[in-house]
Amino acid sequence: MPETPKEVIKILRTTSKPKINEDYLIIDKGKTEPEIDTVYRLYFRRLVEKVDANNEPTGKTIYTTDFGNYFEGTLLLVNRDQLRLNLTSTNFNEHICGPVAQELWQKAGDDSIEWSHWVLAKLTPPEEAVSPRDMSEASFSPTLLFLVPLLAIASWIINTRMAHLVGGAGILMIIGFFAVQPSPWMNQLVEE
Repeated sequence: MPETPKEVIKILRTTSKPKINEDYLIIDKGKTEPEIDTVYRLYFRRLVEKVDANNEPTGKTIYTTDFGNYFEGTLLLVNRDQLRLNLTSTNFNEHICGPVAQELWQKAGDDSIEWSHWVLAKLTPPEEAVSPRDMSEASFSPTLLFLVPLLAIASWIINTRMAHLVGGAGILMIIGFFAVQPSPWMNQLVEE
């Protein structure tokens, strides 16, 4: 059985091209509230052409996240509208990954670069899987359904108006009890 990953990438939102300074990036705040001791990544979004089922180009283009080009660091709130992504180092192989991110970092003052589509994500530990509730337990036993024919037979044998009313009311109440229950009792009937 494969092991679960130690960290997963949680995409938060898209953002515009970052402003690059000495050892940090400035991005628009949006609705992001930075968390302490959390690693964030700013991924490049690449424009790609859609293809159909036969891998033929459709002529339509979409932006898709390029997980090989990113900046990595921690986020701080600069002011009301901006966030600062502090890089823990400017080592290209550790926190500035991929040719697009490296070129953008090296050409920080060049406004002719049109790589304006980015997405902010954070690295989080994976959520634990929660097992579903035990479907084998039902609040009423399926054997309670055997009372339906017993009540019908008893009212037929006694054959009075009162017996028919009590038997019919009892049958309707049993069916009503099962109707308002969750579906596990149906699964029990099928399994038996």
